[in-house]
Amino acid sequence: MKRLALFAALAAALLATVACEAGTKGPLTLTMQEQNNSGQTGTATLTPRDGQTEIAIDITASLAGVAQPAHIHAGSCANLGAVRFPLSNVTDGTSTTTVDADLATLQQGAYAVNVHQSAQEIAVFTSCADITTPATGAVPPRGDSARQAAHVLQRAPVVP
Repeated sequence: MKRLALFAALAAALLATVACEAGTKGPLTLTMQEQNNSGQTGTATLTPRDGQTEIAIDITASLAGVAQPAHIHAGSCANLGAVRFPLSNVTDGTSTTTVDADLATLQQGAYAVNVHQSAQEIAVFTSCADITTPATGAVPPRGDSARQAAHVLQRAPVVP
């Protein structure tokens, strides 16, 4: 019975890893959540572009004519860290920037797309989305996890 439970757990891990890796090949659309009662919600779409990633932000209730700084920060929306990739300012609700990192790298790290009130009020966050994988909503395993899980599955005895 323990072997069957181990087999099931390893199979689930393998499938989640494969699904996570498959999610890095196409565009990933994240939901930008309102922060500090700003009313700014929308999407951030991350699209792979030859080893880089294009980030297109589209938020509602933006401040007309105000350039709102945007960045990819280390960490999560709940606990933002340092700026890792500066993005073009969000103006009238939109911004598009290509960063020098592939989508898989952004998904494997702990990163968040964040929009600020203005350059003068940089400490006020208005909208944010954690960069996750579409399959699980969590950061995928690192390293050779998929190969290790597959190897264990191949060697697991069949329980009658």
